[in-house]
Amino acid sequence: DSFNYLGSTLSTKANIDAEIDRRLQAAGTAIGKLQARVFNNKDIYRNTKMKVYNAVVLPTLLYGSEAWVTYSHNLKSLEKFHDRSVRKIYGVKWQDRQTTNSVFEKASTTSIEAMVIKNQLRWSGHVVRMSDTRLPKQIMYSELETGKRTHGGQRKRYKDTLHRSLKQCFIRTQTWESLASDRNSWRSAVHKGVKIFEDKRRTKREEKRAARKASLSTNTPPEQSHPCPQCDRICRSRIGLTSHLRTHR
Repeated sequence: DSFNYLGSTLSTKANIDAEIDRRLQAAGTAIGKLQARVFNNKDIYRNTKMKVYNAVVLPTLLYGSEAWVTYSHNLKSLEKFHDRSVRKIYGVKWQDRQTTNSVFEKASTTSIEAMVIKNQLRWSGHVVRMSDTRLPKQIMYSELETGKRTHGGQRKRYKDTLHRSLKQCFIRTQTWESLASDRNSWRSAVHKGVKIFEDKRRTKREEKRAARKASLSTNTPPEQSHPCPQCDRICRSRIGLTSHLRTHR
């Protein structure tokens, strides 16, 4: 059902779950090997640690992402690893109550989804500029002569992922190939589109957080409120108050 090819785990069922698990394991191993010498070393600046993370861990985590067909649960697993790793590098604990946006802004990094989109668009533009005799281009534009899709919900194809990435970056799906034929124009469009996508993603995350906080403040009954004796924070439960009091120690 699955086999390894050029360092990637491929599945005959067009499922990349095993490959994602393999990438997470490899990236975790890379962090572990550098833990004592780099990431836990207090004599090294955090910006330097982040450069090592970008140069070693992220390429290991996103190896082969140019051809991935990702689902939401795949991206969620990658985002969790990325968020946890950046917070650990900068020494941010959950008690500090810092948002992901603030941590990523401090680390000058983006979400994993933005990185995957950028990799796929750059690779797709490279394939478009290839000659028609190259195998990657033939596979990308090929169609099956026989067979048909099953009834009901369909599995995502690379073409579906590519079209979604183009729309998220506000690149027209009808004319993207002509734009990609010019390398400089395509690179500029990809950088601009990914930046717009990341900005919208951060804004949406802040809006969801604000709406969640507003909902908690309006739906919390007075009898279930547990105010903190040392600050103005109000907890919804006694155990929450106990956890919050640890931050004042």
